Amino acid sequence: FAEEKDLGRPCWCHLECRQAPEVMLQLAEAWRAASPAGAPSRLSLEVAKPSVNPEALTPLFRICDYAFFSQEFMEAYRADLLE
Repeated sequence: FAEEKDLGRPCWCHLECRQAPEVMLQLAEAWRAASPAGAPSRLSLEVAKPSVNPEALTPLFRICDYAFFSQEFMEAYRADLLE
């Protein structure tokens, strides 16, 4: 990043699940690969649309530090997620 000298390295990446889970996983893996080994940057994911199957997101959940879900998503998959 051009501004890195002034602002320091980015410390957080937040992904909004608006693309296919496979694409989101590629973005998350790229973020992790670019993070310094001694000071890994935080990674979060937001899932809002209930059209996204939670099972398809499992690999992504495993590498994210935080996940945020919309009420609509939770209501649609409550039983599946609480098993």
